[in-house]
Amino acid sequence: MSDRAAELSTHFALRAFGKVGSDRPRVFDARRLTTYRHPREAPALTLALAVVAITVVGAWMLSWAAGLAIVSLFVLTALLTRLSAAQQLARAAEITSTQFAHLFPLVADLRERFAMPETRVFVTQSPLINAVAAGFQEPYVIVLNSALVEALDEEELKSVIGHEMGHIKFGHTRLGLLLGGLDARGVVLPFPLNVVASVRDLIFLWWQRSTEMTADRAGIIACGRPSKAIAAQVKVSVGPTLFQHVNLADLASQAAVLHRGVARWEGFASQLSASHPFLVNRIEAMLDFVSTLETQEPEQAPGRVQHVAARLVARAPNSRREYPIDSHALLVGRSPSADVRLQDRAASRRHFEVRSDGAGYVISDLGSSNGTFVNGVQVESARLQDRDVIRAGVTELEFQCNNS
Repeated sequence: MSDRAAELSTHFALRAFGKVGSDRPRVFDARRLTTYRHPREAPALTLALAVVAITVVGAWMLSWAAGLAIVSLFVLTALLTRLSAAQQLARAAEITSTQFAHLFPLVADLRERFAMPETRVFVTQSPLINAVAAGFQEPYVIVLNSALVEALDEEELKSVIGHEMGHIKFGHTRLGLLLGGLDARGVVLPFPLNVVASVRDLIFLWWQRSTEMTADRAGIIACGRPSKAIAAQVKVSVGPTLFQHVNLADLASQAAVLHRGVARWEGFASQLSASHPFLVNRIEAMLDFVSTLETQEPEQAPGRVQHVAARLVARAPNSRREYPIDSHALLVGRSPSADVRLQDRAASRRHFEVRSDGAGYVISDLGSSNGTFVNGVQVESARLQDRDVIRAGVTELEFQCNNS
């Protein structure tokens, strides 16, 4: 086994199913769900929207009939989706307090935690272990196949429902209708629009794969146990019976093959026409996300003055670690030279600083890529008050000042 395979084997086998701390139950701030969007999603969405706009405008310029046909496809797709709730009422059973009552508290809890818009969850008979979310506007619909409900335990099912709610909460179902309403395989377009539309299909699939990784993060947040979210994905892929025979080291070896030499590019090419990422890639992405969350508690540089009037206090789960602010400016970021070092990939190396100006304390953004937020509002520079909450990336710190 190669070094990369051995590394991934350990990574999968020891961390994925509860043999180290990464599987301990977690309490996430679900109100911040949308801050956990996968970084690949935004560029894919931007490109897809740009290509859709070029295709629609170009079609109208070349032929009013082609333009009308494309617009009609969007409208028809939206109308058909609008009927999905009515269709499920006719052919599926809705999860309510009196029907599938054992599942209702689980669904109700996730609706509240994720602050969901009106979303109805149904169970339909199907031998396929699968679930789907749909909707352009309220009521949104989530459909769980009966085989899925029977195959997964409660925590695994919670991760799947959280995954589907994530698709709705992140806007994937609405955007999917917009981006998927134009399919180059179903519309005859003149050159060069047919080429543009074919490129759009590839970009749309790239965006879809990114949305799955984003929704996987929502699934982890929903159930609070990474191992259960990963187990659910593996069961969906191989089935509940064969799941007992899955060897995580072998999965790691498969992942390692995709990371080296020509196979890396072959793996990339083979995914171009897929709407979902490879299983091993999804598991890697989920573990990376968990690793990021685990290391979000900042580190403080040595030698800081401890007895001061102001401090930053970590708001990480199960941590209230304090970072004193002395008479000098306090630099916060991922840089090793930062006074408070953030273990957060979403933060910049030099993210922000806090300094005293004699009258109080001022926070200044240092040109960070994701912005600095105080009480949910992005700021370039602002005067801090006691108990203000500062966010850099996905890390939150509370400012406390005895003299405020």
